[in-house]
Amino acid sequence: MELKELSSLVRELAIMDETDAPFISCYLNLADSDWKNFLENRLHLIKKTWPREQSAEFETSVQQIHDYLSHKIVDTSKGVALFVRAGEEPYFKALQFLVSTENWLDMDTLPSIYNLVQLKDSYHRFVIVLSNKESARILEVNLGAMTEAVWTEKPELRQRVGREWTKIHYQNHRRDRARKHFKEKVAILEQLVAKKQHTHLILAGNPEAMHTFAEQLPKHLKDKLVDLVKVSDKQELSVIIAKTLSAFVEQEQQESMSAVDRLKQTIAKSSLAVCGKDNTIKALETGQADLLVIEQDYPDEADREEIIRLAASASCKIETVKDNESLKDLGSVGCFLRYQLAS
Repeated sequence: MELKELSSLVRELAIMDETDAPFISCYLNLADSDWKNFLENRLHLIKKTWPREQSAEFETSVQQIHDYLSHKIVDTSKGVALFVRAGEEPYFKALQFLVSTENWLDMDTLPSIYNLVQLKDSYHRFVIVLSNKESARILEVNLGAMTEAVWTEKPELRQRVGREWTKIHYQNHRRDRARKHFKEKVAILEQLVAKKQHTHLILAGNPEAMHTFAEQLPKHLKDKLVDLVKVSDKQELSVIIAKTLSAFVEQEQQESMSAVDRLKQTIAKSSLAVCGKDNTIKALETGQADLLVIEQDYPDEADREEIIRLAASASCKIETVKDNESLKDLGSVGCFLRYQLAS
């Protein structure tokens, strides 16, 4: 699933109307060997709490979940999210990811979307430039999966050594050709970043080639550079993506911390930011919130879900933050404003 599609789905779930039928939101960490026990234990407990007159709708939803998990899971998937409702207005949506999700299952009249938002915030889209001394590939990674190989280089010049050219001629040509190709890749990279509005770039591969490529980046692309990750040409692409994903997640966590610092500074210097549950909800309800900053371990899960649903409904950007004492001191939530709140 593309990031744009996921964003659209989050909003679709956020603005969904309530019905009398139970809505099951299920997130499973398929990398956890105990996920099946977790699922059965949660469903068993929840069944005891739901009204008997709705037991048929509950059983229909549970059967849909079991059918999907039994027949549709791809071997490479590490996480899955399912949103299921039976009744007069049935709904079913299932997503698989190449990154893990936290085991979570609840049943209510509305879907629980926080875990989906957190996944989107932690593993959104970035670009890798994978380079060696002779060539470069530009890859787009979306939610932990490579969604597009924008450019693939297949060197063929070696076949001409000893046939048409001397080895020295070939080596000189190869260096010139590599510089030319790097310039071409930079031009392609600029087009890709502009078209899809990427904000993060990672260079991977041979250290010398990475530095050569980095030197040719214009300033606006250098500003998006997250890290240089040394990898071997012999490593599988999945391993390379895993290494770059780790660097990206670390950078994302640092940016989350920076967002908290900016929130504090803005509250102190102006009226263009607020903190705490009540002020944040007011800003979201009036459409004045521009960026929501919320603690991942927000103390009240119901309130957290309400805040996230309001933000997603308003297409407000969301930044989730883990274990930040400064944000906890602000009430574990706050937001930047488009303009000052009316008193």
